Amino acid sequence: MNNETYVTLRDVAATARVGLATASRALRDDPSTAAKTRVHVKKVAQELGYRPDPSMSQLIERRWRGKNSRTGINLGYIYNSKGHTGNVVEFDYQEVYKDAASALGYSLITEDISEFRNLKSLSNRLYSQGIKGLILPLLPSVPYDLKPLFKDYAAVSINVSEYIPECPIVMHDEFFSITMSRKILLQKGYRRIGMILPDYPESPTTNLRLGAALVCKEYTVAKDRIPILYLKGDESLNHSKFKKWMDKYKPDVLLANTHERAHELRKHGVRIPEDIPFSASNLWDRAERGKIAGFFRDNLDLFEQGIKLLNMMIRSGSTGAARANLVELVKGEWIDGDSLPDKHEHHALK
Repeated sequence: MNNETYVTLRDVAATARVGLATASRALRDDPSTAAKTRVHVKKVAQELGYRPDPSMSQLIERRWRGKNSRTGINLGYIYNSKGHTGNVVEFDYQEVYKDAASALGYSLITEDISEFRNLKSLSNRLYSQGIKGLILPLLPSVPYDLKPLFKDYAAVSINVSEYIPECPIVMHDEFFSITMSRKILLQKGYRRIGMILPDYPESPTTNLRLGAALVCKEYTVAKDRIPILYLKGDESLNHSKFKKWMDKYKPDVLLANTHERAHELRKHGVRIPEDIPFSASNLWDRAERGKIAGFFRDNLDLFEQGIKLLNMMIRSGSTGAARANLVELVKGEWIDGDSLPDKHEHHALK
């Protein structure tokens, strides 16, 4: 492998054909991982030339030399299990996040804010755990005001939902993914692109989507322009509304904000791709890779970028509130899928 290419833990896991958490444990000689697996993963890592990020390791070593904790400084991962995303992203990624944090020299401690009566009880818990910085996932809502936390702690939000915390946000670049999706769809032979997008008036993701939609409109010939089918906030895709839109504008392909729209369409009896090819600008479920075409948002990439940003904030003594205007965008990766055949293949299906 080219020595100039940065090999990630994900590369090692993929090549070794093991999970990310298993790869992390194997490289740390964790006895809970089979000896055979540890040897295999280490061999793959050596062949690929994998090394932990040296600059990050040096920063952590200098900052925390002399600390008693063998697993590194404690970071708090606070989430709300009572929100509609509580059982989707937070639980699915927690163990992966813990291993990624450990590989970077941190110990990630998860706390469900819905289990605490008020901010004071949550703050006492964070203090007793020796938390030095906070990581937030999608928070559709919060049971009490969290603003004081961001004045006391360095904090970073990974993605953003209806609740917008007063701290930096590391998020998927949907402007890039929507405008690039259009180019890819055109390359595959599609011309009448029907977009299905949510409208969260207060969310920064809305500005990215609207900006991308405007650019796509300006570069589309008038006869192929189709009005966007907007959904208000968490509104589900209404079949009657969708059918009227389809019958009136006759798109030859769909570009939605998430792969979940495909599931909604299928529940309404829409066959994908036989009835209509489908793609997503924000594909975050690994299980859908290869099934749904679109830009894959690797939450682990966002998390690792958030850790690096948080590290700098902690070292400089900066709080979340002091850096609340910072938004860092991370580009996704286009993944082909069964939902989007090239146009000549789609005609063959019909």
